[in-house]
Amino acid sequence: MTLDQEELNAAEINIYPNPSNDVFQVEGLPAGTVYRILSIEGREIEKDILGMDTRIQLNVSPGYYIFEAEGIRKQLIIQ
Repeated sequence: MTLDQEELNAAEINIYPNPSNDVFQVEGLPAGTVYRILSIEGREIEKDILGMDTRIQLNVSPGYYIFEAEGIRKQLIIQ
């Protein structure tokens, strides 16, 4: 499923809990959406596809990260 860029905006995507220890739930994007996790410096940490449960588990050091999908970016905080 591909979304028209005009139909999607950052306000429609919810990532929670944020901050988190390592697991985030993504709302507002369908399963099958390609996403990337970037360091705050812009280095790609992970690239994957959202599954049916749209849950993401990160095994990274505490800090600030960026979730990017469909041209939308959201900040993630790992405690």
